[in-house]
Amino acid sequence: MERRKFVMGMAGFLFAMDKNVNVKETPTKISLVRTRKRSEGVREAIKLLGINPFREKWVLIKPNFNSADPPPASTHNETLEEIIKICREYGGRKISIGERSGFAGLIKTEDVLKKKGIYELADTYRVEIINF
Repeated sequence: MERRKFVMGMAGFLFAMDKNVNVKETPTKISLVRTRKRSEGVREAIKLLGINPFREKWVLIKPNFNSADPPPASTHNETLEEIIKICREYGGRKISIGERSGFAGLIKTEDVLKKKGIYELADTYRVEIINF
């Protein structure tokens, strides 16, 4: 057994054994919108949640860029752009896009971000890119 798997397994086991752990169960809100325009759908989905989780916070957006292939293989740039706009409008203090593409180093994140035009998008909206 790998050391990492053992440590993670033991941590989960010890957590499960601790009777003093107070786990607060709160329902999770989700929203689902069907639309032909991504930007309108993203905006409506966030509006339906009825919350503003962005105000004065550092927002990390984690898209799905396993590759530069078109959706549904990766997040559509229009979707990402609308999320960035909404974070700004809702008062996000700092916005970052974080990603690690590919599997086992076979695909370089930087190459995917370049091919999809994410560096240009980040420059346009003054968003930091974090390559995990």
